[in-house]
Amino acid sequence: MEINSLPVELTVVWNGNFNIDNPAQNKVHLYKCGAMRDSCGLCLKADPDYRCGWCEGQNQCTLKHHCPILESRWLELSGSGGKCTNPKITEISPVRGPREGGTRVTIRGENLGLEFRDIASQVKVAGVECVPLVEGYIPAEQIVCEMGEAKLSQHAGNVDICVAECKPEFIAKSSQYYYFTILTLFDLSPKRGPVSGGTQVTITGKNLNAGSNVSVLFGEQPCIFHWRTADYIVCNTTASSNGLQKVDVSVKVDKAKIHRELEKAKMHRELEFEYVDDPTILKIEPEWSIVSGNTPITIWGTNLNLIQNPQIRAKYGGKEHINVCEVQNDTEMTCQAPALAVDPNNQSDLAERPDEFGFILDNVHSLLILNKTNFTYYPNPVFETFNPSGILELKPGTPVILKGKNLIPPVVGGNAKLNYTVLVGEKPCAVTVSDVQLLCESPNLTGRYKVMVSNGANTRKGRCGL
Repeated sequence: MEINSLPVELTVVWNGNFNIDNPAQNKVHLYKCGAMRDSCGLCLKADPDYRCGWCEGQNQCTLKHHCPILESRWLELSGSGGKCTNPKITEISPVRGPREGGTRVTIRGENLGLEFRDIASQVKVAGVECVPLVEGYIPAEQIVCEMGEAKLSQHAGNVDICVAECKPEFIAKSSQYYYFTILTLFDLSPKRGPVSGGTQVTITGKNLNAGSNVSVLFGEQPCIFHWRTADYIVCNTTASSNGLQKVDVSVKVDKAKIHRELEKAKMHRELEFEYVDDPTILKIEPEWSIVSGNTPITIWGTNLNLIQNPQIRAKYGGKEHINVCEVQNDTEMTCQAPALAVDPNNQSDLAERPDEFGFILDNVHSLLILNKTNFTYYPNPVFETFNPSGILELKPGTPVILKGKNLIPPVVGGNAKLNYTVLVGEKPCAVTVSDVQLLCESPNLTGRYKVMVSNGANTRKGRCGL
């Protein structure tokens, strides 16, 4: 990797093998003028202590005594003629913006001045004055300017820069064009969401990737911008400022307020969004799971279909587990129970209650913790190994009996909710379960097969010989 300067440790050796002390830990800087300074502007930006300068005849950054004075002009920052010629524009971004102005255009290139005053009033974009901003200026390398308003007769053009003075050798013109663009809105989806906010809304339209800055308001409240393309803008609603209401949706790109396409605007002047009641949770069935979670749960409530990414959560001992839910309709959704943060190797045989249990439903904070639920976690089922070899030898037709504990939670419907299935090889068998054993009527097989037991949340494997 090429570097232009490198601090190294200083060691002075006397008489061949005596190191002189360096208590101040002094270091020496090794440097090379030409490394990573392949333009005049970058060269003259180098630390003055290096005494680098630009040798025009050789077109390189070097020390003065390496530049043949008779053949070349020598430029250095402290010199009277220290101006780099031949500025270049290599990139502009963005290349499209609204005619109303306000777009911040970033111009990158070479030899773009060494002080802000060199370019402070010398930038035009597509024939329109673009005011350079001090905070965006990187000497020699980058200019950021803010666009003025364009006339109706102005449509596109190059970027033109004069560095210090507008003589031919100090003028740069971009090969890229900048275009003035009309942005329009079509529609938005969804058109309603909870009053607490958090709904991810997609606003469709045309040329929506033009300009540099986007702001979206739902009534008086901001919609938090995420990303955009030419065809859509994505943002997240914040809480309504005035409760349940319909609000106009306004979009600004830089200094331009974006309007609906004329045909659609006949239906309504602006896009609309409706804030409606937050979802509620009325019933959870069943109100239990096992420590490892992933058992099915059904939830009933209201306005559940407003939520785009519903999740269920349980917190225990300071650790939180989250699992996914799927909305079925306005009043029902299904979830996989979250695990409880209990070490499965040290679990007790007693039921546990989570410290917090609730739902993550966009920005609806009132349901993060449900105070009225009695949700309970029971110990995970545990199966004994067949024997030290891990192989159970059986006569053909003999049932497979797996011994264990906690196989059925002590609640109504515990067996059905855990939903045990047993495969011998790839063939299922009929299962009978009690709290301490599982009996499998083995299929008509001979030989040695894997036995796999699953309850929807856990899987156990072993082998049996028939």
